[in-house]
Amino acid sequence: MKLERIREEIDEIDNKILLLFKERLEKTDEVARYKQKNNLPILNVEREKQIIDRICGECNEHTKDYAARLFDTLFDISRDYQKVILTNKE
Repeated sequence: MKLERIREEIDEIDNKILLLFKERLEKTDEVARYKQKNNLPILNVEREKQIIDRICGECNEHTKDYAARLFDTLFDISRDYQKVILTNKE
């Protein structure tokens, strides 16, 4: 397989990831509003740990650390986004 074709396939995957990321941020918005309404903190360490454990359980030894890093980054972004949502409440 040529490098150009492999890169095209990666681009297609990136487009799918972007769509899912945008959906995730929409849900993050909903979570932020729920937490605000119910006086819940943005950070939920136990929930994040459960997700990391579940995700890593789906990975092999070579990919689990990378998956954990990816989801740690997603959690950081989600917490930051929630703070923005709550700061700019309508």
